[in-house]
Amino acid sequence: MGFRFRKSFKLMPGVRLNVSKSGLSTSIGGKGATVNISRKGTRTTVGIPGSGVSYSTYKSHRTKRRNTSTTSAAPHAPAEQTSATGCLWLLGVVLFLGGLATLPSTGGIICLLVGLALLVLLGLSANDQRQQVKAVQQESLRQHQQAAQALDIAYQQRLVLMQARVVEGLLSSEQKTLYASKIKDRNITIADLDAALEQARLTKARILDLQAKYGEEVASKLLQEAFWIGMTRQQVLEAKNRAPDKIEVEVMKTKTKETLVYGNKSSGDVFVLENGLVTRFKDR
Repeated sequence: MGFRFRKSFKLMPGVRLNVSKSGLSTSIGGKGATVNISRKGTRTTVGIPGSGVSYSTYKSHRTKRRNTSTTSAAPHAPAEQTSATGCLWLLGVVLFLGGLATLPSTGGIICLLVGLALLVLLGLSANDQRQQVKAVQQESLRQHQQAAQALDIAYQQRLVLMQARVVEGLLSSEQKTLYASKIKDRNITIADLDAALEQARLTKARILDLQAKYGEEVASKLLQEAFWIGMTRQQVLEAKNRAPDKIEVEVMKTKTKETLVYGNKSSGDVFVLENGLVTRFKDR
């Protein structure tokens, strides 16, 4: 048998404060009609005195929980807190109005002061909550503005780098204008811009490498994929900028014949080399 505790105090005619293990509740009314307000809900009872006949309804302040094992109690905490605060507001109003109605009795003065103090405390608490919500909103707005500013700076830095690539001849003015338009409309990501800049960097590195190996004139031909009789095997690979799809090697007594095929022999590019030099080629 569990321990039970319940005590009721009369605050004024028709109003009682109930204290139990489950918390505080307020009863308003008398015989025939009673409204009991607690932290969990409100029960309204209407009956005929002396007949034993009554009708009772109960409205819970809590939201219904889903009958699933994954539902946590955390989302219901704000609703329970709101219902408890509502009960305290109602209790404060009842005490304040009841005290006014029973002035100038001692009980009326006490109820008036207690109700007024409770309403003031609840008002201060509500104001603190509003200030906290406002502070959170302002912080969220500040972080959003900082993120937007950082993104604008990142875009401007990429535009400066692209202008430098235009000056170097690695990027056309039309391409730079296209990227600038996409940046203005926020229709391109920083990652895409970085990929374009990285490609330009690799192109520049390739140009410098070819110029260092063969000089500017030959490097220019290789960059344009120009081919000629007598070019070396390495120059063919440099011009195509990739390995061939097929290699055929034929070793003879006086020479080694090698065929480099890009695509297929009928429709692709074919280079025939003897002892490492191109003797004929088919460039589609």
